[in-house]
Amino acid sequence: MTIIKLTRKIQSLHLSLSLRKAPAWWQAAAGVSLLLASQTAAAEIYGSASLGWSYPETLAIPDTQARLDYDFGLPAASLALGLERARWRFEIEASYQENEPEILYLRGSDLAFDSRESDQLTATSILLNAYRTFRVGAGFRPYLGAGLGPSYVDLLFRDDATGEPIIDDAAWTLALQASAGVEIPVTRKLALGIDYRYWYAPDFSLTDAAGEKYDLSQGIHSGWLRARYRFGEGGNPIASHPAPDRRGLFLTATAGGGWAVDEDLIGTDTQLDAYSIGPMASLSIGYALRPRWHLALELARRQNDMQIIDYGDPIGEFRTDGDVRADSLTLNLNYRFRSRLAVTPYAGIGAGTHRTSYDVRNAADGAELIGDTATGFVFQWWLGFEFAIDEHWSATTDYRMWIGDESSFELSDGTGVDARHVVQTMTFGIRYAFSR
Repeated sequence: MTIIKLTRKIQSLHLSLSLRKAPAWWQAAAGVSLLLASQTAAAEIYGSASLGWSYPETLAIPDTQARLDYDFGLPAASLALGLERARWRFEIEASYQENEPEILYLRGSDLAFDSRESDQLTATSILLNAYRTFRVGAGFRPYLGAGLGPSYVDLLFRDDATGEPIIDDAAWTLALQASAGVEIPVTRKLALGIDYRYWYAPDFSLTDAAGEKYDLSQGIHSGWLRARYRFGEGGNPIASHPAPDRRGLFLTATAGGGWAVDEDLIGTDTQLDAYSIGPMASLSIGYALRPRWHLALELARRQNDMQIIDYGDPIGEFRTDGDVRADSLTLNLNYRFRSRLAVTPYAGIGAGTHRTSYDVRNAADGAELIGDTATGFVFQWWLGFEFAIDEHWSATTDYRMWIGDESSFELSDGTGVDARHVVQTMTFGIRYAFSR
């Protein structure tokens, strides 16, 4: 054994003995750091930048009946520097997420406090992440990831009527993160990725304006677009498509998550505010007219829980239960830009009919606020990527914008209103072609 190797072993032993006295989460972070260091040899350095859209889970305040609901998140951002070796990636990531609180609701006393527009929940994190990439077929590169590290959580919520703060505090905590996504090679150095992340702070304490201290936990769901650049000599192998001239019938099933946009009830001061993230699923059958052009008939459902209804001044906001379900039947036209590659960008448009059902109740007493159905036309467009697995199977991932027309329905008091239901969706799918 050389002197250098012996010295490293002694240093490693000394560090491991020291870590036994450290807090558990610092031990875990240090362990990941040691793993990063051990992977330096024969690894390539990369940098990445990401933009995302987030949605926090409802914050339940322990030992009270208070719940804090959030609106759809402002764009999140992150930068990372890492090492890649074979199918593993290890990185350090700095991320920032910001969301607007909507309403603080005390179920027991039926009190509700509206927030001011400048109020916010922010989470600034330094995370050590590990990713495992899976090679499926010629060009499909899904990955799973996990990370942890310190995070600074800051929450400001003020009563909109008085301007007085109800919660204005911040704390350091341990944050955990899980992710799943797909990476898309564009050049031998540059790859694009789309992924879902779940950020979770299991234990932190905040003090309200009255001096009461609460032990809290907070989860945030988010969807991200990532650009990753390799600095080394290696690169992305861009495989040829295994069946470049495939035509004929195909069947596609997709699933994903959707963010419904706040909805103005035209003709009133009322707004459906703060939808939660909800599921989306679709099934389509189509025909490949030629390698680049595909025509398909799609049946889809989008569903989102309705959290808040805002009646405007002087009534204000109320917390709600219930959901909005949008069923649609559309004829879609899809164009594939690079049909002879295993990773194929595509774009498309579709139009058809929708049936949107509103089932919204007052969270305090269960009274029905909206219980009606709207029908009309719908238009959608999307951008995405297809990944060839073999001659018949391929996987897809895309971003979709689904836009309903101004459709009419009634409130529970008989008032007629018009509204436009709009949902942004990130989907993953599987496609089977019956013939080559």
